[in-house]
Amino acid sequence: YKKANDELKVVQQQTKKSPELEEILEEVRKQTVSYAASGLMVPELFEELAKDGSKQLAKALLVSVTDFDVSITTGNGKKQNSFYHCLCEELISQDETAFQSIIGETAKYLINELKKVET
Repeated sequence: YKKANDELKVVQQQTKKSPELEEILEEVRKQTVSYAASGLMVPELFEELAKDGSKQLAKALLVSVTDFDVSITTGNGKKQNSFYHCLCEELISQDETAFQSIIGETAKYLINELKKVET
């Protein structure tokens, strides 16, 4: 997602536009988000890769706080381009109950991690 997003930004800034390339990069972004959403909603389809999807999402959010180069919460300076924003929108559009469950599990993991540093 990040590579496609970064490349799309470069292509959009070029004076000679390439609509075909922009379309392909947009589709890569869309499919990446869709794949991640499917892995979170139906982890048994993805075996080990998505077994602990909510925990993986929480860890990615934690890394986003300290390393902006790999942040899932930013996207070319626009919130709506961030992987996290797009993922939440995709989850809501497919199954709002699943979205609430996944984000709830993610929040629980984050809360437990924060409790560890409250000594």
